[in-house]
Amino acid sequence: MATLVNVSDEELQVFLEELDEQIQVLEEGFLALEKGGRDAELVNALFRAAHTVKGSSAAVGHQQMAALTHAMENVLDRVRKGDLEPSRGLVDVLFRSLDGLRALRQALVSGGEAAFDLAELLAVLRDAAAGGTGEGPALPAGAARELDEEALEEARAAVAAGAALLKVAVTLAADSVMPAVRAYQVYLALSDLGRVLRAIPSLEEIEMEKVEHELTVFLLTTAPREAVRAAAAAVTDVVSVDI
Repeated sequence: MATLVNVSDEELQVFLEELDEQIQVLEEGFLALEKGGRDAELVNALFRAAHTVKGSSAAVGHQQMAALTHAMENVLDRVRKGDLEPSRGLVDVLFRSLDGLRALRQALVSGGEAAFDLAELLAVLRDAAAGGTGEGPALPAGAARELDEEALEEARAAVAAGAALLKVAVTLAADSVMPAVRAYQVYLALSDLGRVLRAIPSLEEIEMEKVEHELTVFLLTTAPREAVRAAAAAVTDVVSVDI
């Protein structure tokens, strides 16, 4: 849930009214882009709308909204400079961003959490701004949140070249007397099939026996999923492997 800083009820109402106005501008503009609109005035209006929301949300301390609209602004800036074509895929990403913006607004009003992965959406927008497809390589849920930027870049490059990034969740038997040893064996078995980008708990924590009965591994591999599953499942005390 977003926590605003030193914002009165009256100031919050003004912020929400302005936000609704800019959301309307963005929605109408994205619809026009979808229908083939390409004129500079339209794209400039969209850029200004994203820029306005970025500034106002930052001013009231809504960092998630500021980050999202900043990423949208970057994409729209490249469109207005002629560096990016507003393709169908790109417009779809912009609509997805608008849905995220609405979700953040709703969460602010209701006091709840926005039901979408902001980190993943920001990664998609960064990919779009860099001239990618706007869809990004197929990465598992949570990857953008749980991997650092260097690991994400490595994953995207490998996936684009034909590898897969798998999130392997392994559960050990509750009565296992050597969970750290079993977790280490799983780690080694998966390492033989590819490159481990991250393990939770980490290898260092496993070696320090800071392990309970679960291990999650982000694995870059060209091996079939069933081979990965079988390698982990072959370790004693492993009761389930979810990929």
